Amino acid sequence: MIRRLSLPLCLLVLVLSGCVGPAEVSPALGALEAEPSGTLLVGRGGDLWIVEGGTLRQFTSGGTWRQPSWSPDGSRFAYVFRAENFSEIFVMNRDGSDPKRLTSSQSTILQDSDWAFSPTWSPDGARIAYTSDASSYNPMLWVMAADGSGKRQVIPNGAGLDAIESPRWSPDGGTIALTGFKTTTSQIYRFQLSTAELSAVTATSGGAFDPAWSPNGQYIAYVAREDDQTSIHVIRADGSNDAKVADAGEVRVPTWSPDGSQLAFLSASSGHFELYLVNVETSSAPPRGSDERQVTTDLNADATSGIAWTR
Repeated sequence: MIRRLSLPLCLLVLVLSGCVGPAEVSPALGALEAEPSGTLLVGRGGDLWIVEGGTLRQFTSGGTWRQPSWSPDGSRFAYVFRAENFSEIFVMNRDGSDPKRLTSSQSTILQDSDWAFSPTWSPDGARIAYTSDASSYNPMLWVMAADGSGKRQVIPNGAGLDAIESPRWSPDGGTIALTGFKTTTSQIYRFQLSTAELSAVTATSGGAFDPAWSPNGQYIAYVAREDDQTSIHVIRADGSNDAKVADAGEVRVPTWSPDGSQLAFLSASSGHFELYLVNVETSSAPPRGSDERQVTTDLNADATSGIAWTR
């Protein structure tokens, strides 16, 4: 039986058996050096943490939570439940109530279990794109309704990419940006939903990954790898005006603020991944970053879990 608990006084632990129970509230990890506006979800140790109002607090426990993604109106979020040999996509309300399972990746036959990752909402909140290996060796791009119905693979096997990661739906609803792999190198691609056209946005020498659309749909932030170094770049969606906007080393998952004026990202400059902010100016070409600063001091975030930011 599922017990609903009010947050932040209680935390939720969701397992596939449906049991939910309270967990101890953990104190904030270090002082926040900057205060992002709105609400951010980040991963730490397999759980989700909230950055809000200048505080950092634990939201879930159980070690199975990954890759949160806010719905466009901020009332719900999708996330990945990761088990030992499969993963599922769930959605739940902002306060932690009413969790619903959308995928069915677990099989009674161990070898037939699947992986589902990286949920991203359409701007109208009606659909969720994600990656799955349900009908392929490596994860490919899928789309389903927000209630889990109508699942379909939208980039077929053999379309020119060996694997797909980190899809992100454009604000106009017509395009999905993604990390696409060919052999061992990845670049940022755009997939046009109406025509099924797939086109490269980046051509970075060491590869590119972790795309994120600006709220106005004109720019894509991403991580560029060059000479064994990674940095945060911003590029126009058509592939022009590419520029580095943050210098912190070993970076992941840039995420735009709701108003498009800042990027949050994770950096391991201090030895483990912490939350950073940088202001981004896109009114003139090329884009410029300024006032880069560290937000958390002892978060030790899960870099592959990403960041979700809403008002």
